[in-house]
Amino acid sequence: MKAYLVAALIAVPAIALAADKPDMTEGLWEITSKVNMPGMPMQMPAHTMQHCFTKEDIAKGDKTVPQNQQSDQKCDMVERRMTGNKLNYKMVCSGKNKMTMTGEVIYSRTSYRGTSQMDMVQNGQPMRMTTEYSAKRLGNCKK
Repeated sequence: MKAYLVAALIAVPAIALAADKPDMTEGLWEITSKVNMPGMPMQMPAHTMQHCFTKEDIAKGDKTVPQNQQSDQKCDMVERRMTGNKLNYKMVCSGKNKMTMTGEVIYSRTSYRGTSQMDMVQNGQPMRMTTEYSAKRLGNCKK
């Protein structure tokens, strides 16, 4: 179960937004993720982390939410649509644990929130995880 939590937290989309970028303010942000796995006897607690987003991170758009850091996992954004402050996306990951993720992120200057749904097959059994996440700007980055 711990492996699923790690996979869910780091597989939250690494969003690469070509010309459209999130409307965010650079600085230190706190990001909270909550994973829900139906059928599990015990739900996992929320996970909170902090990240310093630079102007460059926001301009690229690919670091505005937690990244996939598994070396054996390769994820590709196959669909993305930014409409106003809302992003809808679909990501497909290959590697040891193949998965498909769809989701939505709604941005504002000092916060964002989103939901993603991840479908995978583990030991021949289909699994679905839903992750809700939110972030808020705490202030300037610490040097």
